[in-house]
Amino acid sequence: MENNLIRGQKIVIGKIERDNPLKIDIVHDILGGNMDLDFYVFPVKNNVLEEENIIYFNRPFREDKNILLREDYYKDRSVKGLYLNLKFLEESYDKIILALSYYKEGLDISELNLKVEATERILKSNVFSIEAKLNLENETFIIGEIYKYKDQWKFNTITYETGNFVIEAVRNLNNMKII
Repeated sequence: MENNLIRGQKIVIGKIERDNPLKIDIVHDILGGNMDLDFYVFPVKNNVLEEENIIYFNRPFREDKNILLREDYYKDRSVKGLYLNLKFLEESYDKIILALSYYKEGLDISELNLKVEATERILKSNVFSIEAKLNLENETFIIGEIYKYKDQWKFNTITYETGNFVIEAVRNLNNMKII
């Protein structure tokens, strides 16, 4: 069963000790022109973000391959995918923040329909989805965060837009230290 989440909604996505291979896709239908979305993944330890651990388009995976970004382009849509297995992440990570930065140049559009779809990769079952209409006058969209709570991994839907650069937005929203 698919859960369509709204801002502030939280959902359990797995047990910490269980194998939790997830795929989280960012899907939009504007192709061509000078418009792009960049997916960012911020693994956080005790409210500290180490810049060397940020996953993004120029560094699309961790050495241990437990967090991997991928881009696929189809005739009618663009898909940015995040593959991760929560069981095999560093134990010290207590939160993973998901964000997008976007830009457009020369396109006469002010909004973008976006869909975030999370799927459990073994059973191919839908975990959650988020539908949002992005204001392209902004620069950053914080999707949400995966975080530990007792013996579970949960997802918190944030859906926050801002004109700030993506790292600034994540730092300000979470009041965290970046080193």
